[in-house]
Amino acid sequence: MVVDSSPNRTSHTPAIQFCCPLCQSPLVVGEKLWQCRGDNPQQRQHCFDVARQGYINLLPVQQKNSKHPGDSEAAVAARQRFLQAGFYQPLQEALADFCTALLPRGSHPNWLDIGCGEGYYTERLLTLAPTNLVALDISKPAVMATAKRLRQASAANPTPSTCRIYTLVASASQVPLASRSVDVISSIFSPILPEEFHRLLSDKGFVVVAKPDANHLLELRAGLFEQVVAHDSDKFIDTLAPYMSLVKQITIANTIALDAKQLSDLLTMTPYAYRAQPARREALLHACEQAGTLSVSTQFVIYGFQKNQV
Repeated sequence: MVVDSSPNRTSHTPAIQFCCPLCQSPLVVGEKLWQCRGDNPQQRQHCFDVARQGYINLLPVQQKNSKHPGDSEAAVAARQRFLQAGFYQPLQEALADFCTALLPRGSHPNWLDIGCGEGYYTERLLTLAPTNLVALDISKPAVMATAKRLRQASAANPTPSTCRIYTLVASASQVPLASRSVDVISSIFSPILPEEFHRLLSDKGFVVVAKPDANHLLELRAGLFEQVVAHDSDKFIDTLAPYMSLVKQITIANTIALDAKQLSDLLTMTPYAYRAQPARREALLHACEQAGTLSVSTQFVIYGFQKNQV
């Protein structure tokens, strides 16, 4: 999906440069078709159709680790219901405020939201006035949901946006973007890929990471597992240290009350859906049904990094 101030434009080379996932030559972005320039030994111009839902699939079969990689339709639907109920809204709002404080005043960056999921946090990033916003996930159902969500958000905005929005099915470890083509990368509960982030970031670019804090969903995990291990939120920081420096960090904590249906959605959208024993999962849901609600602690950490200068 592309949203900009020039809706009649049918083909362009965008300010943010995409690359062919098959041969890495530059991609020319069209309204219905993306085509590479064929800078390969065979001079073959690879083509990629824009889906009617507005997204583009740049995930070659050789980059898939399964037939249907990433979140399933059921997981995406559960996450949509859960997030729309507002349980993680404090994180969404804190993320926008955090980025506003982190980025230079008046900046309009090229932004990559990696592992965008169903687009709940991506939609809020639109309010930060990026020039280009690329929402990427390896899950096709997730990207379809993001494309729909961002299209509706753009249509509902009374002030036409000049932001170009691109929703991609693609691999986070092999992002089909040119080196140094983005100014901000956000990774919200998504992979941390130091070398790829360093390659993609422009000079003085930023990475924003959100992770669960030590006691996130503690009551839930206590009901599902014999032994509860605290999240080590900071363990990834050392992997980024050769490439970027931590410049800002905040913690958000809250308590939410879930009924059995909401608890079921939360379980489905997390790794606990398959890590926990079915009997313990059912027991937890039954206890919630009997009590009416289950109170659960939510704790998050948001980190801001800036690319090191050479």
